[in-house]
Amino acid sequence: MTRVSSGVDITPDVVVQLTREVGLVAEAKRTLPADDGRWVAEIEQLRSYGEELSGWWNEGERIRVHDVGLLIHQFHGPRFLAFLKKQIEGGVVFRRNPCVIEFNVTEQIGQRMFLCLREGQLAIADLTQSLVDGVPVPMEKVLATYGERAFYDAEQEVEYLMERIWMDFVVGGTEGRVRGSGERHLEVPISAAAVTAGLQAGYGAKGGGRDGDYPKVSWVRGAMDRFVAIGLARKVSADQYVVLYRDIKGDLIERFVTAKARERKVRIPGRQRGRGQNGGQNLELF
Repeated sequence: MTRVSSGVDITPDVVVQLTREVGLVAEAKRTLPADDGRWVAEIEQLRSYGEELSGWWNEGERIRVHDVGLLIHQFHGPRFLAFLKKQIEGGVVFRRNPCVIEFNVTEQIGQRMFLCLREGQLAIADLTQSLVDGVPVPMEKVLATYGERAFYDAEQEVEYLMERIWMDFVVGGTEGRVRGSGERHLEVPISAAAVTAGLQAGYGAKGGGRDGDYPKVSWVRGAMDRFVAIGLARKVSADQYVVLYRDIKGDLIERFVTAKARERKVRIPGRQRGRGQNGGQNLELF
């Protein structure tokens, strides 16, 4: 989508054209930062979606009216809605007041994603009423459309990306290899650019257009730097890393999270002096 006034592209998580004249543009948030001071960025994003937009599936790519919505997990909905109302009372102006739609996954004769409108109204009255009452959507329909997507255009927790890199690229890089006597790990060369391309092709989006590109290479480099910081890799250059593979027992994400407290600075060998190649002592985490 593109803002008509400025020509700036935007990449909302959800774009639905309900009729030839009515559409919906929305953000989807499963989690939110613990610090509500960082929620202002979400408010500004919703405000930007209220501008006139092009890129609709009409001749001329314009539409008569579109609603702005926020799809948010039911756990975070009440706090964000209170924050939104406080922002409006404080003088924040929306060209199109956003609708807040909560979602959750329920078990009733199979998994269903339950959607419920908590604030605002849509241009189509019948849809508004349906969402006020609550709409259970069978998960098989959701998965049939988006089942292969593991990433979207907002950066997720770094540990989630680390797990995907470890399982898809690091473990794969050890296939057919055996540690020699006395070796504590296998060295697996990793290119951040190559990993980014692989993740975009398999689980995200590539090639611009409506979706944009994600995950971004900066996210992947951040995840690789985290591997370095917790002693599971060393950095060779801005793009090249060597992962020190070893068997990790238990939940990978949990192990990566608990290792965060013992991180160290990430440096490229030869560019800065320090104690060892990575600017710190090796840490035995696993």
